Amino acid sequence: MSLRRLALVLLTLAVSTAARAQDEGSHTFQVVGGEVHLDGRALPGAVPPSLDLTGLATGVLEFSGPVAPVLRVDGRAYVLENEKLVPLDESSKAGQGVYILGDLGPESQSLDSLPQDQLTPIVEAAYMRNVEEADGSLYSKMRTERAMEAEALGLTRRLLRLPDASDERERLRGDLRTLLSDVLALKHEIRREELDLAQDRLDAARQHLREREENHEAIVTLRLRELTGK
Repeated sequence: MSLRRLALVLLTLAVSTAARAQDEGSHTFQVVGGEVHLDGRALPGAVPPSLDLTGLATGVLEFSGPVAPVLRVDGRAYVLENEKLVPLDESSKAGQGVYILGDLGPESQSLDSLPQDQLTPIVEAAYMRNVEEADGSLYSKMRTERAMEAEALGLTRRLLRLPDASDERERLRGDLRTLLSDVLALKHEIRREELDLAQDRLDAARQHLREREENHEAIVTLRLRELTGK
């Protein structure tokens, strides 16, 4: 993954969280030892009997306000609701789009320890899920871009197997040039939409910050009550 895409992944996820977070304090979520931990404490009975998390773990995920941790296990999403993991499509949070996604993996391996060639697909997949939830049209274009890139590689392999001066090679070269032009045009379109999406979220984050600044004392009072119980 390019540094540009990696930076956009981090920006998109961070701004998405910041723009939606309310003033309810922050929390931590983690799966370790097959158990769900909230703010460092294990939640007994949080894992449904049908879900086996043995040998799987997440890193520590921080969230606040309406943002909720979501895990994908065997292709199905589970959200933390009322201190229990429930299928996302059966929860009250379905469709709200305010989630932090956690990827389960072996407990002996953390994301920080993964080599780049293994880390890149994980980051890319997280970014694609975020785009899919935020903008279905953009997600569809990105999938089309990947399919066209794969087609270009296949066409290149066919071309290189042909004799240099053959008519078929020249025909395929023309087809490849046209395809590459179409791919580049689509890439430009996607990048513009990615930037527009990031800008919308930055604008929302700035508005949220302004609101927090205007309610500074009320936020401090609320946090004080959370910490002291009074």
